[in-house]
Amino acid sequence: MVKLLATNPQVSYNAVLLDPVFGQDETPLYELAQTELITVTSSPEGRPAAIKPGRPVFSSAFRLIAEDKVFNAKMELGRLTFLAGEEKKAIEKAEEELSRLKELPAPQLKEIEPRIRYLLGKIQGSQKNIEVFESEMGKMKKVLQSEM
Repeated sequence: MVKLLATNPQVSYNAVLLDPVFGQDETPLYELAQTELITVTSSPEGRPAAIKPGRPVFSSAFRLIAEDKVFNAKMELGRLTFLAGEEKKAIEKAEEELSRLKELPAPQLKEIEPRIRYLLGKIQGSQKNIEVFESEMGKMKKVLQSEM
């Protein structure tokens, strides 16, 4: 959130909710709004529409925080670790389903081939994401090791 608001005067409420870190859970946004770190503005229909810094001075503070290499690396490392964990859970879930599907009688296997291909594709996609996250995590760790 800090990185987004450091570079944008406001961000889409719904776009933030779609970030995997939020998992469409509005609770953290309401808590940040209660502490006045952010302000949630509403659309004419009354739905949450945009997120802004809670006070004008916070825009500058968010920029300073986002420019801090060490802080940024710590936050990004935490985010990447969370995302890699979510991908690992997705792999485990797909593997469990594949294991259950394997136990079906042979004549039914042809009927479930599309599902098997889908699950294998999910595993492959999640594995690629994990590899990207781990590569980025390595970069963040180097920043943390080199900075004082």
